Amino acid sequence: MALAMGNVGHSLAAAVSWGVGDFGGGQATKKGRVFGVVVLVEGVGLIFMLGLALFSAEPIPAARGLLWAIVAGLVNSVGLACFYRALAVGKMSPNASLVGLLATSIPVLVGALTQGWPRPLQVLGFGFGLLSVTLVSFSDSLDGSTRGLGLTFLAGCSFGIFLVFSKHAGELGLFWILAIIRATSILLVLCLSCVSQVKWVPAREQLFVSCLAGVFDGLGNLFYVLATQSGRLDVSAVLSSLYSVVTVILAFVFLRERVTWLQGAGILTALVAILLLSRS
Repeated sequence: MALAMGNVGHSLAAAVSWGVGDFGGGQATKKGRVFGVVVLVEGVGLIFMLGLALFSAEPIPAARGLLWAIVAGLVNSVGLACFYRALAVGKMSPNASLVGLLATSIPVLVGALTQGWPRPLQVLGFGFGLLSVTLVSFSDSLDGSTRGLGLTFLAGCSFGIFLVFSKHAGELGLFWILAIIRATSILLVLCLSCVSQVKWVPAREQLFVSCLAGVFDGLGNLFYVLATQSGRLDVSAVLSSLYSVVTVILAFVFLRERVTWLQGAGILTALVAILLLSRS
């Protein structure tokens, strides 16, 4: 599968894919049964990645890669369930953006510690990227609403750890790694559903949107791993985290959620971050 887009191109493709997937997942969760949406999203992604693995005849990764994939899948499933629930109980724009801000901080720190301090232009790009997500996040939370804040915080930390773990797993494989991440997530969600006695079977009205979200979420993971394989972890994380901007734009277009002037400034700041990091 030839995807010679480079670090920046793959990262931006991941941002768009994740933004569309999160918008769809949040909408599906509003119809109830969070576990059902997660199972569908992860299940569609699993089928998608298994198909790519078989089509490309990719060899099964070594045990270390499988272990990284399993741990990443466990962390991701926790984050996904918390995030979708936060989108369902709170406003989509601030919750989605705050998750992006939290999820970016962890891999940026890890990237600086493991890959060395980035170049000055990259540091400036990181600053604009974090500023963008912050503006989009907190501008809409000035109304005092804190619904879903705890879930959002947990989801953001989980996604940040997932980005680091999936990067390590992706060094040892691609499609099989992503398939194992998905399979692990599904198993954990089903176990949680059984223990809590919460129904996981999706409602009929959730099917189409959840499946669509699964395709885009799977594409986001694929593009992100490809980005980390072709460049720095922190650059990939910052650009990929701009998926929150995509979610905000979709919420404005389809849900008519108000975009404040600070959110508009955040979107423009994201463009500056993209320009700086693409030139670094």
